[in-house]
Amino acid sequence: MINDVIDLKNKNAKLVMDLIRFRGDLTKKDIAEQTGLSITTVSTICADLKGLGIISEQRLSNPRVGRIPSCISFQYASFYVIGIDLQISNVLGLAISNLHNEVLVSETIDSTQMQSAQSTADFAKQWVDRQCRTHGFDAAKVVGIGISVPAIFDRTDGCLISCPIQRFNGVNLRQIFTERFRVPIYVDNASNFKAISIHTVSKVSDIVCLDISQGAGVGIICNDALLRGKNGYGAEIAHVPIGNAKLRCPSCGAYGCVEAELQLEHILQHYPYYDARKNADAQWKNFVEYVRNNLSEFHVLLDRIGYLLGSLTSILVNLFDPSLFLITGYIADLFPQLEPAFNDQVQKRCSLSLAKGLTFQVEQYHSKSIYEGICDTIYDNWSPLDRSSPQ
Repeated sequence: MINDVIDLKNKNAKLVMDLIRFRGDLTKKDIAEQTGLSITTVSTICADLKGLGIISEQRLSNPRVGRIPSCISFQYASFYVIGIDLQISNVLGLAISNLHNEVLVSETIDSTQMQSAQSTADFAKQWVDRQCRTHGFDAAKVVGIGISVPAIFDRTDGCLISCPIQRFNGVNLRQIFTERFRVPIYVDNASNFKAISIHTVSKVSDIVCLDISQGAGVGIICNDALLRGKNGYGAEIAHVPIGNAKLRCPSCGAYGCVEAELQLEHILQHYPYYDARKNADAQWKNFVEYVRNNLSEFHVLLDRIGYLLGSLTSILVNLFDPSLFLITGYIADLFPQLEPAFNDQVQKRCSLSLAKGLTFQVEQYHSKSIYEGICDTIYDNWSPLDRSSPQ
């Protein structure tokens, strides 16, 4: 009974916070009307949140008739989220954001010398501590940490599955980072974080976010909920067998997996100056420029990638019937060159959805969208009146 009351109180508090998170012009009466909660309940919740420094009240300068009301504001700048981007081999992205999804400080680091998950976590801890000292961030106000990975996060044992970055494959990153940071840790595929970010901004209920970078991943929002499945394997597309039947997948050992052809390192092997020992991010940028300057040399490759991308997109569209389909990741840099072959497949195979107004968007790889998705994920899981949560 007590737990039920606590859960209800947390649920109501979250209703209030969701409403005011990106607004600062609502009174308690406004909040009550828009949430369906009673004025008494809203007043009690606001008192609790104010006592924890989560909200503030400010008297209106031009009050309405009667008692002078106060505007309720969410103190988003007082709480922090750590974003860690491990999506690309030998590249470590780090950021500290507030709960308005605003990145306060970020850095992209060559992680070639970090040979293990433990050394990566140690470096991240030192970086966060240094930024907190430099910028005056209160480490006690860190609500949580989100880690973006090019892999499946197994919800049963916390390990990464089918990760193309071998030092993270089969590793329980959440446990390793929890030992160092002692705050809630959320590990997820980069495409899931991006899908969450898009959903928060667009408010579209059905979204497919296809991310082709270190590997092939997809985040799917169905009826405003992220699709995960029982074990976290929901919407796993890396091993859909539409690829080259003679190409062995480095992750599962089978042949024909679509990721084997679409992943960053396989495509980079067509670059005359590719060096597997060097930073993939920098080499990809050089490769894209080289392709654009030598299109005739890459006609066959670009048609093949466009075909695969269009075929995979068609499968996802016909399975999930989205309103919005986003293609993102490093592959977006070459999309203008892939588009003819891509469109040929999509127009043939997705005619029903296209006729109903399916929208496609292409977005170049940006860590910002991952960090925004991390912020939204951690905010959604934050129980503000739970005394065990950071306050």
